[in-house]
Amino acid sequence: MTWTHNTSPTCDLCNAHDVQDEQHVLLHCTHRYVVSLQKTHASLFSSAGLNNVSTFLGQENNKLDFFLLALIVFYEQASSRTY
Repeated sequence: MTWTHNTSPTCDLCNAHDVQDEQHVLLHCTHRYVVSLQKTHASLFSSAGLNNVSTFLGQENNKLDFFLLALIVFYEQASSRTY
């Protein structure tokens, strides 16, 4: 993920062809590592109405911080890759 002015707004890490925004990264990205993180932190995704970023981030779940940290580290590493 690059989120820079020089790239397409669609996610370059999966084949969903979605705009690479917060909602996509948190809830819809199909990259195998992101899916693995979602499975590891399944309790974060068990509530209804999780298509809303505010609802997702507003959860009172102590695993949320660990999920977000792992996701940020992954996307930072992905954005530093060279083509």
